[in-house]
Formats: sequence, C-alpha cells, structure tokens
Amino acid sequence: MSAFVNSSTEGFVLLDENLDYMFINPVAERMIGVSREAVVGKNILDIMPDVKESGRYDKYLKVLKTGEPFHIEYMVSHTKFRDIHVGLKAFKAGDWLGLIATDITERKRMEEALRKSEQTIRQLAKASAYAHEEERQRISLEVHDRISQTLTAAFHQMQALQAIPSEDTGAQRILQRALDLLQESIRESRSIMEDLYSPVLSDFGIVAVIDEELRRFREETGCGTKFDKRFAARPTPDVELTAYRIFREVLANIKRHAIGASEVKVSFSCEAGVVSLQVKDNGPGFDAEAAMQNKRVGGLKGMQRRAELGGGTFEVASTPEQGTTVTVRLPYASETSAPDAEKE
Repeated sequence: MSAFVNSSTEGFVLLDENLDYMFINPVAERMIGVSREAVVGKNILDIMPDVKESGRYDKYLKVLKTGEPFHIEYMVSHTKFRDIHVGLKAFKAGDWLGLIATDITERKRMEEALRKSEQTIRQLAKASAYAHEEERQRISLEVHDRISQTLTAAFHQMQALQAIPSEDTGAQRILQRALDLLQESIRESRSIMEDLYSPVLSDFGIVAVIDEELRRFREETGCGTKFDKRFAARPTPDVELTAYRIFREVLANIKRHAIGASEVKVSFSCEAGVVSLQVKDNGPGFDAEAAMQNKRVGGLKGMQRRAELGGGTFEVASTPEQGTTVTVRLPYASETSAPDAEKE
C-alpha cells in the first residue's frame, strides 16, 4: 500500500463495490472529521452526503465499472475542523475503490496570495501609467503655453519686421533664416506635444487618432495605407491609451526599419469583449523570434509589456522578405481603472 500513499500526509480510503467504507487511515479520519469506527461498514452517502450532489458519487461508480482513474480538487467543510482543500485521486484497487486525498489547503492559500499579489502589481503598474500620462499631459500643456506660443509670437514679430522695406540684402537673408528656424521650432514643439499627449484621443477616440496618424504617415513616407474598423462603442480610456501607444510605436518601427514597404494595413475591432488591433506592412521583415528573445530590443519588449499590463496579449509575426504583422488583443474594459487602483 505504501507504493500508493504517504501515510503521514495523505488520506487513504477503500470502498467496496457498493461504496461502503472498508478501510480509512488516520489522515483521512482527520480530513473527514470522524473516527474509523464511525465510518467502517457505512456507505459513503451516510458520512459525506454531498458526494451525490457534487457528482463525485457517479464518478466513483464509473471508476469501479471501467477502471479508469480520475483526479479532482474540491473543498471539504465540516463543523469540528477547519475547511480544507483536497486533491483527490480515485482508482480501482482489485474489486474495490481506492481514494487518495491530499490536503492542498496551503498550496491553494499560496496560489491565492500569489494571484492577489499579481493583481496588486498590475493595479500599481496601471496607477503608475495613469500618473505618467497625467504628467505627459501637463508637460504638453506647458510646452504649448510657455514655448510654442512664445515661438509663434516671435515668428509674427519677425514677419512684421520683414514687411519693413530694407535695402540691406544681408539683413534680409538673416531675417529669412531666422523665420525658417522659428517655423521649424514651432513644428518641432507641436510634434513634441503630440508625442506627449493626444487631445484627439481623449475627445474623439482611438479610431480618429489612427486615421490622423495614418494620414501623416502617408505624407511623410509616401507609403499607402488601408484602415479597416469594426466596432460598436469605444473601449474604456485606459484600453484606448494602451492601444494608441502601441500603435504609435509600431508606426515608428515601420518608419525606421521597414524600408521599401509600399503599404501598411491596419485593422481595429471591438468584438466579444476583446479589442483587437493589427498592423501589417509589406516591408523586408525580420527574424521575429530572435528579436523577441533579444533583451536589447526595447521597442518590441516595451510593447509586449504594455499589452500585458493592460491584461492583453502582443504577437509579432515576421520573416525576412515577407513583411511584418503585429497583433494586439486587449480586454474591452480594464479590470480596474487607474483611479480605482490608486484608491486601493
């Protein structure tokens, strides 16, 4: 019998073909909460009537009939002892049914503690991301109010100065150069503001942002784009933000690495509680598996981490000379919004 059961840690029970108790070891006595004398000779339904309702009774009979073992985990509740989680193995032992029960309460407790810890980490990460986005928005507004507007005002003053007749061609050239530099600085400040924060995203949603980003992408690269969108309603703001940040990073990667790509196809859908974003280019491609294994590839790892923190998945499919497809799937609504996480 020792080949099947550790008598110090596992409960062992033998039942006959009618599921009457024939043997029970001390560990099983403690698990059930009754003595050996009180159970031997009695039917399992007299001692544990819940086995019928739970479906285990029929499974025990099936083991006796077919000889096919099974394993199950469940909670044992009784009045004299604490409730425990049990891992139960049922098998045929000759003409009888053998049951080996292991107390897995501590394992379950540790699994639950780990689950709660992981949930807390995700909530803290979301709260951190939320605070980070608020800071980005604040900096964007500061750039607008304290830099971009000042540059614009200076540009208008320089234009007014340019309108004053002057015969000094050298001064005119310097003035024109200054105007060109101011224009470039204004464009750069606006680009920085858009990188930091997108008012279009908060006001009009992810689809409007993708449309606008693709328009700019076409103008900058000459690459053709297609956008397929299927959705009934907007996802929650943090889900949109996660998709938006990943989308911008994917487009940036295409600009940097997909030299020669002539088309980018984007699809965005919200179906069955899942938000799906896919970006496909017909560029030169790369070894995606090797790239994902390379810890130095910050872009891919960063996108993967962002998707996972949002409760979703991130996939890259690419082979040399066959283009690249990035697929992101996120829950339609986040588990816990960032403000809620901060409250906790």
